[in-house]
Amino acid sequence: MDNAPIYQQLNETGTILIRTTLPPNHPLPEFIQQEFSAVTMFFAAMLRAISTAINPRTGKPFSIYNYHGQESILVGSGRFIKLSEDTFALKTHKFIDKAGKILFAEIFNMNLREREHRKISSILKGVNKEVVRMIETNHPNEFRAGFIIFVVEYINGVSSVSVKSIFINRNDYNKNRRRECFLYRLFIKTTFNIQIESYLYIYKKNKSII
Repeated sequence: MDNAPIYQQLNETGTILIRTTLPPNHPLPEFIQQEFSAVTMFFAAMLRAISTAINPRTGKPFSIYNYHGQESILVGSGRFIKLSEDTFALKTHKFIDKAGKILFAEIFNMNLREREHRKISSILKGVNKEVVRMIETNHPNEFRAGFIIFVVEYINGVSSVSVKSIFINRNDYNKNRRRECFLYRLFIKTTFNIQIESYLYIYKKNKSII
């Protein structure tokens, strides 16, 4: 049973990854479906909270790719316990077009299908737009951009929910995107330092979403 294959699937927006040992044609137990539904609702509410909160550095609503806005919700909700922090050296010819497949293979041991890859590439374009804005404004307290993946698992009868916060530092990105433009013509890969924070999600029944 320990060697049972794990099936993985991204939701339509590329923000929730479902991992289970149940075959795709086997329905999840009802209580698991309810828990997963609560996670989906929480994530939607979290994105709304980020996108409607005013960024004090700009006077405008936060981008959903602003790490600082994401962190304020994760920490402030009381629903997450930070488990680890890691750095991954991602080598690629073109960050936006190629990084998604490399990230998911490294972090989740998952080979993205073409449709899933398009979802993640779209997310990376949003990250790129936000980190470029940070580079241009150069505010000392705004220097990270990224995205969040909720990982919903039901493995061998045990359920859990965790979060991966995947982000990049604006100075590192600025240095390496300039290098990428030159090295790409020479068929040499550029190294981007990707930071990953892992959180355990605490499911609280009958509590407000945020």
